[in-house]
Amino acid sequence: MTAAAGPFGQSVVDVPEGWLWMPGGSLTVVGRADPGGPVDRVEVLEGRWATAPGEITVGWTSGGSPGPELLGTRLEVPGSAPLTVVGFAAAMSKSAEAWVAPEQMAAMRPATAQMLYRFEDSSTDAQLDSALARATAGLPEGARTSVHTHLDLRRAFSSLADAYVPFMTLFGVLGLLVSALIVGNVVSGAVVSGYRHIGVLKALGFTPNQVVAVYLMMMAVPAVVGSALGTLLGNALAEPILKVAFSGIETGRAAVGGVGAWVSVVCLLGMPALVLLTALVPALRAHRLSAARAISAGSAPGRAAGCVSSASSAAAGCRARSAWAWASRSPAPAARC
Repeated sequence: MTAAAGPFGQSVVDVPEGWLWMPGGSLTVVGRADPGGPVDRVEVLEGRWATAPGEITVGWTSGGSPGPELLGTRLEVPGSAPLTVVGFAAAMSKSAEAWVAPEQMAAMRPATAQMLYRFEDSSTDAQLDSALARATAGLPEGARTSVHTHLDLRRAFSSLADAYVPFMTLFGVLGLLVSALIVGNVVSGAVVSGYRHIGVLKALGFTPNQVVAVYLMMMAVPAVVGSALGTLLGNALAEPILKVAFSGIETGRAAVGGVGAWVSVVCLLGMPALVLLTALVPALRAHRLSAARAISAGSAPGRAAGCVSSASSAAAGCRARSAWAWASRSPAPAARC
């Protein structure tokens, strides 16, 4: 056992139908002097913690807070003075539904007490059962009435998410694959359609590695700009969507935090890396072409290399040789046109 808190007096109070937001029934109340402590820290959302007799702090069971307008609501307690709501709080542990000062709890004559423990080995139910048995070994038979562990809370909180997370993951992976295919087609088409430009660059004196670098840079710049805009838009939309998806989980004032920094880093670097890898293959293919072949392929795709096959192909071949001669400033090979 690494930490413990309590014992706290615990009592059950009947609440009428329509009191605050509750449908009526019972309310589990615990006497605690403050919301902090080594185990089960409670976050006060509105108002303050109940510190004097006649005051009560009520637990709010969903994200956000009910607002200060409900502060001051009174609750009639049989055999005790009325309780006035002075604050609203939230606790992940669900150890209580409301809290009062220890003096107020003593006046309510509690029949049970609550102990909170934190154990070093607590990853499985068997470890928790064994540790709890050692911690409560000195209690009389039947003194332990109920046990709630963090594993029970985790299963309760994740039951809804476990139903739709696999589907969200599947659609996310499919979306990434489709995006990769689209990027690959666009980038490959851009490089292939730019063969004439590649040939002109080589004819002007660019080395093959410089040509590859130019095309990779041409693809990287719009990819980086698009990734930055997409990351900003995703971060702006993610938090409200996650709040709706995980509404009702008692994590305090905010139901869920923003997107982790690592997600933004992956988005900023992943798409440019994908674009560069996709553009590298056609760029390396163009790397091996000579200036004349690149200009010919860009000017007249298909049968552009021969001048005598047909009138159209001959004209295209002559234009390619003219462009080669203009770009290289050297005599072009003789062609019969």
